[in-house]
Amino acid sequence: MFCPKCGNQLPAESKFCNNCGHSLQAQQTTAHIPIAPAPHVPVPPVAPVVPVPASQPVYVQPVAVPVAMPKRRRTIPSAPTAYTRALTKGGSSILFLITALLFLFQFVFAAYDSYRGLGILHLDAVPARITFHIYHAIDLLPKLLMLIGLLVIFGTCHTKGPQVSAGGFRCMKAAMILRIVFSAILYAVFLIVFLVSLIDDGFDEAMVLQMSVLTLLFAFNFVYLGITIGALSAAIDIGQWGDTRRNCPFFLALLSFLIALGGLWVHFFSPYSFSPSSTTQVLLSAGTQILFGIILLIFRSRIRKANEE
Repeated sequence: MFCPKCGNQLPAESKFCNNCGHSLQAQQTTAHIPIAPAPHVPVPPVAPVVPVPASQPVYVQPVAVPVAMPKRRRTIPSAPTAYTRALTKGGSSILFLITALLFLFQFVFAAYDSYRGLGILHLDAVPARITFHIYHAIDLLPKLLMLIGLLVIFGTCHTKGPQVSAGGFRCMKAAMILRIVFSAILYAVFLIVFLVSLIDDGFDEAMVLQMSVLTLLFAFNFVYLGITIGALSAAIDIGQWGDTRRNCPFFLALLSFLIALGGLWVHFFSPYSFSPSSTTQVLLSAGTQILFGIILLIFRSRIRKANEE
């Protein structure tokens, strides 16, 4: 051992330093103090890891998400197509111009008759007769739209470009829609008058037959106007995009011929007498319908040739 004061080496059993006299008892007491062991802290047992069983697969119904199909993008042609040429040839032909002029004369006579009919009409007249004259006066609006459409089509079909203006065709389409609306209103008025007469006067076989024929004529007119609107839509497609997914139906041309022949037969073979102005209108209307049917047949044949190319 060594003296803590002077560092002199001493025997292990020395109590004093023989060099400096320092007492060594305190150091020996401190050296033999036992160190108490640290208290034992029990560690809580760890729960064993229990393996979790794999869960059963759950079937989930797949949700159908609507997928928008890409629309067919139609592009403007860079040059006139066979469909465009078929449209421009038909709309710029002399036959089409004659049809437009006949319709112009028909419109003038119709306007004159409507003016004269409303001028001599009395309030005590038959309701059906009043309604008929009012309808003819209102029907001048779609006739005017048709006349404007025919003249615009004749002018725009002289173009040499890849597109044909659709203004004239849209004008005629609006005229057809107006005619459907006005005809439906007129038929509703006739039907109301017929039902009132049937209630007041009882069953009349002649009146029922007349109303049945009138219903067939109105249905025939609605079908004709609807098919004409479809044909005008096809012409608009051709004018804008240079192609079409539908041809002019042959049934439309056939209906035009039937309307012309039916008007002539009713006018000349009926027991009633008509004014010269009415006869002129019937002849102009029949001529317009016949020429219109011929134009449709020619246009249909050209579209068929375009489909074959």
